Amino acid sequence: MAVINKSSRSRVSALLKLASNLDEQISHLVIRLDEVQDTLSQLMEQPLLR
Repeated sequence: MAVINKSSRSRVSALLKLASNLDEQISHLVIRLDEVQDTLSQLMEQPLLR
């Protein structure tokens, strides 16, 4: 809020670092969730579970 509303340029670097870290964490979560979804899809394809 300080960067946007108050034009506090001194906090831009910290904001960008936080945004970058968050982006990286989300990317890792998406990869892991895709793996979980693949595993669940394989599990649901098993004849014993139908």
